[in-house]
Amino acid sequence: MAAVMSSWLMPFTQVAGLIPGPWSDPSLSAHERAHLLVANMTLTEKLQMLHGSEDGRSECMDNPRCAYVGNIAPVERLGMPPVNMNDGPQGFRSPASLAGTSTAWPSGLTIAASWDEEAAFEWGQGMGKEFYDKGSNLQLGPGLNVARVPLNGRNFEYLSGEDPYLGYRLVQPVVKGIQSQKVVANAKHFIQNNQETNRAGVSEEVDERTRFEVYYPPFEGAVEAGVGSMMCSYNKINGYWSCENPSTLQSDLKQAINFEGYVMSDWGATHSMSIAAGLDVEQPGAAWMNADLLRQALEAGVVKETQVDESVRRILQAMIQVGVMDEPLSAWDWGKRLRNVTTSASVASARRLSAKGTVLLRNEGGLLPLAPGKRVAVIGLADANAIYHGGGSGSVEPSFVTTPLQGIRDAMGDSGTIVYNDGRDVVAAAELAKQSDYAIVFVGTLSREDFDRSSLSLDVGTDWTGQNEAVSRIAVYAGQKTVVVVTTPGAVLLPWSRQVAAVVTNFMPGQQAGNAIADVLFGNVNPSGKLPLTFPNSENEIQFSAAQYPGVPDSKAPAYAFYTEQLQVGYRFYEAKHLQFKTGFPFGHGLSYTNFTYGSLNLQDNSGGGKIVTFTIKNTGARRGAEVAQLYLEFPASAGEPFQLKGFAKTKLLEAGEACTLQLHLRPRDLSIWDVATRSWSQVGGVFGVSVGSSSRDIRLRTEFSTTRRGAMEDFCEVVVLRAGPAKLHEIHITIRELPLADGVHGSTGNQLWPAGSILAQELLRRPQLVQDRFILDLGAGCGLAGLAAAALGARRVLLTDCDGETVCNIHHNIQANRHLWGPEGGNCEVQAEALDWKRVSEDYALQERADVVISSDTVYGHFGDDLACCALNLLSSTGSMILVAPKDRQTGVPAFLERMKSAGYVYVESWVQDEHGEDFHLFDLKRRESTAPS
Repeated sequence: MAAVMSSWLMPFTQVAGLIPGPWSDPSLSAHERAHLLVANMTLTEKLQMLHGSEDGRSECMDNPRCAYVGNIAPVERLGMPPVNMNDGPQGFRSPASLAGTSTAWPSGLTIAASWDEEAAFEWGQGMGKEFYDKGSNLQLGPGLNVARVPLNGRNFEYLSGEDPYLGYRLVQPVVKGIQSQKVVANAKHFIQNNQETNRAGVSEEVDERTRFEVYYPPFEGAVEAGVGSMMCSYNKINGYWSCENPSTLQSDLKQAINFEGYVMSDWGATHSMSIAAGLDVEQPGAAWMNADLLRQALEAGVVKETQVDESVRRILQAMIQVGVMDEPLSAWDWGKRLRNVTTSASVASARRLSAKGTVLLRNEGGLLPLAPGKRVAVIGLADANAIYHGGGSGSVEPSFVTTPLQGIRDAMGDSGTIVYNDGRDVVAAAELAKQSDYAIVFVGTLSREDFDRSSLSLDVGTDWTGQNEAVSRIAVYAGQKTVVVVTTPGAVLLPWSRQVAAVVTNFMPGQQAGNAIADVLFGNVNPSGKLPLTFPNSENEIQFSAAQYPGVPDSKAPAYAFYTEQLQVGYRFYEAKHLQFKTGFPFGHGLSYTNFTYGSLNLQDNSGGGKIVTFTIKNTGARRGAEVAQLYLEFPASAGEPFQLKGFAKTKLLEAGEACTLQLHLRPRDLSIWDVATRSWSQVGGVFGVSVGSSSRDIRLRTEFSTTRRGAMEDFCEVVVLRAGPAKLHEIHITIRELPLADGVHGSTGNQLWPAGSILAQELLRRPQLVQDRFILDLGAGCGLAGLAAAALGARRVLLTDCDGETVCNIHHNIQANRHLWGPEGGNCEVQAEALDWKRVSEDYALQERADVVISSDTVYGHFGDDLACCALNLLSSTGSMILVAPKDRQTGVPAFLERMKSAGYVYVESWVQDEHGEDFHLFDLKRRESTAPS
């Protein structure tokens, strides 16, 4: 599209950096402003926004076009800034030459362990500020993938732990925090990037319901928070690369979840010019979506300029929405990368957040907090060998790290004695522990991007392979005065956990690891963290087969990983199998230095169709502290749902003896399941169990409530008014092919699944006079596709029926999804969908309301035989006209039906057509004998 720059004088205040134009009007929405900008861009300018640097370089030191991890060139003519993308989800990852110039924040999993939305916002805001100060306007984070595989090497990066609802809730303040700093957040990795083993080749085989219920909710939360961008992943989903998968990107993300931002590829994850499938930007280079190839595709009609415009609009909308466009261009100067953006405020925040994400797993005899003035043995990974972060694109090299040994020394001051032993000499370490008042043993393991962990054992992942032996030996001599601090990138085995007095985990704690853990150990911070994932008793306790993980046929380079566990991920499996914890710890578990009692549970309806759950929590201990209360829901058995988290809230800091009231809201969505037939959330009817407590296994309060089923079925009798005019008739053939069908099927693949509806629709297109201004009865013909075509072609009324309720749900979805295909001009068409048995169809609608034309398919006749033949006789006696479609090689029940119709005095004309896949279909036009034979 040629540039159409306006020549009128601007009445608005100029937006900094941008050339004045209608897009500068601050009263317009980000969507409107972006649309105006796109309309004033040349094709060349638009195409340059759909890829990274031309030569694929990143983090270069000699050119602003490749200065950051990912780059989109500026549009200098319009004053539009570049998009400067940088890793990662735990802070600004500088190249090696600039290491030590940003804060190594606690990991995403550590923040997940806080179960604290205020902490999540602080984390996002702190990181966003450092990105801004580095000249980056897009943070490649947060990471959101649900921890399906305990061995996943990137679990430490992810904010969801093993629960979709936890991720859904926590991602929202994180996104808001990042974007409050005029930096676009990037939710990743969409979708099913749940293992690092052959991540660039494995196909994650997962059904639609599981995707929507388990793996999409964290990304849905990001969308609700207004996230500006998402990153598609390396893997395949059901045989299609994630970054060119129309089902997951277009149908699910952009349509069902209503994502308004843009999708970029993971680095090197683009395999084709995938703009039509939902990819907007290739990174880090331009191998597939460069300007030359895109121009060729445009000229050949493979790509439409409207698709290019849509992708560019999404990019610009995100930048406008968070304020990138409102900053002076100097804000995004690549020279700002050289700055050291770590401040005293960021260091203090990192310390505070790390402590909030620390989980007290065990505290027998109230050993913690530690008393001052004692002899303390510090053993293990506590000095220069301390673990604070995982590896890969999510790592940050800080200017300094406070080790646990240093933190403990600072906390104790001159009040006691500290002796350090690295733990390699087990006998010496055990003897030191025996001679001390307290023994604090630091153990841990590491993981990184590109590799999954080979084991959940502490003895794998670092060069200290005798950690479990050391803890067990120390426990023999000093178990009742031993504290073990576990630093881990995810789930871990603790075979000695019941042999020591206290166990604490801080996951990947960031550069303030030492000060934060000292704050907890010595009671300056009363721990309130909860496990965001299960700590199992043994390896592969979730009983994954090789086909589930790492996949088949080759475990080292699997081609397929099958999600046959479906909804039973993590703790849900433990609940379903009633597994007990002998050395591990359950999801949601976390102790405090004080005690809390729960009471006064009350349940009431809210005006939106959900429930309000109210209860009290009282601090009955001697210390000030906070509690995270959790709500778990048990669905009616018919729903096929596992026990699952559906609410949580953290109290304020309660003084000893103080009580508070918490209120948790269950939305109708929380009482629903994903209905594949309607591609929508369907509320379940029956008895629900509500469990409120301190963890998934520490339930303090229980109640029940009953509901009646709600959802699409309630709306079957709704009359939908669609409008179409003659000017649109030439477009109908295209729109019918593009109807979004239920089950995630679109376009031509939809015709494969619903050929009868497609063929009948095309036949009506050929003969629009058959349906114009008439009452059309669609009798189970291809999921309502033909009936919708009739509505578009000017029918007066259309009734879409089926005797199967799920199919009617499907039909109803298609009505709702396709209202936009009919414009405001022309007449009205009333469209209804009803679940009716065939006898009622024939009696009520044929004899009483007298449809003009009936359309149907062979499948109906094959399933219902004589009953439907009787129905058809009634229909024809009223309407006098019927069109029936049947595949040539599958005429189930059709010959017998036709013979019966002939004997009843009807004639038919047979013809055949081919669908776009070359399959032959028969069309039968039936009329009463006295009528003129159809042409």
